[in-house]
Amino acid sequence: MQDYSHYADESFVAAARERYMDAAELQKMADRILDRYLQGRRQGSYTVDNLVALLTTAQEHRAHLLHCLRDRLLDALVRPPVELASRMVRDPSVIEVVMDTFAQVGEAQSLFLQLFEYFPPEEPILLRNWTRQVLPTMTSAVLLHRDQLPSSFLASLKAQCELYIQDPRRQLFGIDQLHEGLLLAVTQLKDAIEDVEFSEFEAKLKAAAKTLGSSPPIDVAPQDQEGITGRVPRQIAEALSKADDCLRSKGQFDPKIAGDLLRTSMDVAHRAIVDELCSSEAPFSGQDKDGARREYLREQGFISPAEEKFFSSVYTLISNEGTHRLDAPRETFLLMHQTVAGYIELLFQRLTSRNKREAAAEL
Repeated sequence: MQDYSHYADESFVAAARERYMDAAELQKMADRILDRYLQGRRQGSYTVDNLVALLTTAQEHRAHLLHCLRDRLLDALVRPPVELASRMVRDPSVIEVVMDTFAQVGEAQSLFLQLFEYFPPEEPILLRNWTRQVLPTMTSAVLLHRDQLPSSFLASLKAQCELYIQDPRRQLFGIDQLHEGLLLAVTQLKDAIEDVEFSEFEAKLKAAAKTLGSSPPIDVAPQDQEGITGRVPRQIAEALSKADDCLRSKGQFDPKIAGDLLRTSMDVAHRAIVDELCSSEAPFSGQDKDGARREYLREQGFISPAEEKFFSSVYTLISNEGTHRLDAPRETFLLMHQTVAGYIELLFQRLTSRNKREAAAEL
């Protein structure tokens, strides 16, 4: 038999649209929706839909309503999960419903990070609720509601996970070890965030590859517009675009011009990254040469020895092909152009993630 019981709540929410309701009335309405869910009379998805509709309707009192929902969640966080002997749905969880609601309306940032104030190294009830509800719901939100979660928030969330996954950092909080199930759930959340980050980076590379077959200038800027720490400098993007123009220009292909533009792109990128990393504790004392800057990036752990070797070879190949015309087919520079564009995107993506992790760790 089809379940029509959720329509009662939908009608109740619809009534809020027809007349003005103050904060107290809206709070009672939210409580009624949650209580029916806790009684096993409503599906979780219907409950979330109704809460989202209520928040959308109650714009003037939205902040108050979010605060009330958060309080219901925190109250449930320290209590054993609800268990029903007879029910239409599985054991209901205010924790999951409220977290899902916050994620769907774009309010997950403050709530999810605040929950880590209640991270449970030892308390049995908190441990169970975090392991079975909080962390899995965060993981689902990351995968299902990525569009509602800014990259800076994901970096902060991953930094929180790393605090407990890594032994030295965990011990700073006086935690010798985590319960096996809790550690697994934290690791799964971190893995989900990294999967999202990798997928987005892969999409950027594919988008960059498509620009090689079209005339518009290449745009290698990440989603975050945060200056040098979140965006490839315009000078580099312009050099890559001009190199692309060289590849597509009619007449004889000039490998020297294309090579100079690609080397300039790498030079400027390395110089910008070194300027960001350089400090009194880690000064750059090398000569004003690109090889010295690559060596510095490797010494600071920003690139691996293998990456240094590989991209030094790319730099050398570009230089040689630019000097020896007969050894510089257009196809080689097409490949080098894409390699350099991807490499520069990688450097600035890595710098952005590094700066966000450091900022999150300082909170």
